[in-house]
Amino acid sequence: MVKNFGGNKQKKQGRKFLTAPRSNKLRFAEEDEEMYGCVSKMLGNGMAHVVGIDGAQRLLIIRNKFRGRGKRDNTLRPGTIVLIGNRDWETSAAGKLDKCDLLEVYNDSEYTKLKDKVLLNWNVFKNVIPDHNATVVDDEVSFGVEDEPDETIIKEIHAEMESGENHISLMIDDELVDFDDI
Repeated sequence: MVKNFGGNKQKKQGRKFLTAPRSNKLRFAEEDEEMYGCVSKMLGNGMAHVVGIDGAQRLLIIRNKFRGRGKRDNTLRPGTIVLIGNRDWETSAAGKLDKCDLLEVYNDSEYTKLKDKVLLNWNVFKNVIPDHNATVVDDEVSFGVEDEPDETIIKEIHAEMESGENHISLMIDDELVDFDDI
């Protein structure tokens, strides 16, 4: 009889791309060289700037474990809390940032558990983590969304509507704003 050299090759390919299941155990900083950090800027090419729990900025080297296929659950962006390993064996050059390696990436739920279990000054990361609800103030101009409208503007609109005129205009900051011209 003829030997069957064909068969299902997909089964062999399927095993090749299996990834190890992610453990639910939360990893803490155990060694002296390990510390927590927050990504402040993504640089590309497997590097980022990170601010450590001590407040110093370092150059984060993203290992291949966290790149490519392993990036799915370990997405880095500014404001991500990570566990970094300092390179104490490497000499630091003057005017350059110290290098560190990425050891663990924490998501938001893991970060809240970490804050409850580890007693450190987590306020260091307040300036690094972007706050999307904050108002941006630039000299005299501020941008933001207010929940409650200004009472004086509402009163002026109601007064214009009660007067029966079709022409609506308001005084805002000593300037006449005509809505029909807009």
